[in-house]
Amino acid sequence: FFFFFFFYFFFFFFFFFFFFFFFFFHL
Repeated sequence: FFFFFFFYFFFFFFFFFFFFFFFFFHL
């Protein structure tokens, strides 16, 4: 359960970072 939560959190963080990076480059 803890491992799954950690994996989900990491995925969310990576997605957010990617979105921010993409937005910054396009702006």
